[in-house]
Amino acid sequence: MSATAVSQSPTTRGRTKKKFELSRRGRRLTLAVHVVTSVGWVGLSLAMAVLAVMGYTTEDAAVAKGVYYAMYVFDDTCVTVFSITAALSGILLSCGTKWGLLLHWWIIVKWVITLFMTIFAWFNTGTRSGGGAVPGGTVRCGAPI
Repeated sequence: MSATAVSQSPTTRGRTKKKFELSRRGRRLTLAVHVVTSVGWVGLSLAMAVLAVMGYTTEDAAVAKGVYYAMYVFDDTCVTVFSITAALSGILLSCGTKWGLLLHWWIIVKWVITLFMTIFAWFNTGTRSGGGAVPGGTVRCGAPI
C-alpha cells in the first residue's frame, strides 16, 4: 500500500476537510436571517430615499423636521442593525458552506458593496444632514441631505 492511499480516506478523497462547516439546520437558519435582513435593508433604504425626497421637496419646515427626524431614527436603529446583520450572516454563510468567502468573484463583489454601503451610510448620514436629522437641530427646507 502506498503512502498516498493510506493518508486519503474514502470520505475526503484527496480533499481537505473544512475546519468550520454549518449543519443543515444552521445553514438554513443563517440563510433565513441573511435573506430577511438583506431584503429588510433594501426596503429600509427605499423608505429612507422616499423620506429624503419628501424632506427635500416640502415647503413646510415642520414636515421637513419630522421627516429628517424619522430618517435619523431609522438610521440609528434599524438600518445599521440590518446592514451589520446582513454582512455578518453573509460571512457566516460563505465561510460555513462550500461557497467560501474568496472563492467566487460574485461573493467578493457582494461583500465589497455591503461594506462600502454600510460605511458610506454611517458617515454620510451624520455629516451631511445639516443638523436637520438631529433632535433640536435646524431644518432648512429644500436643503440637500
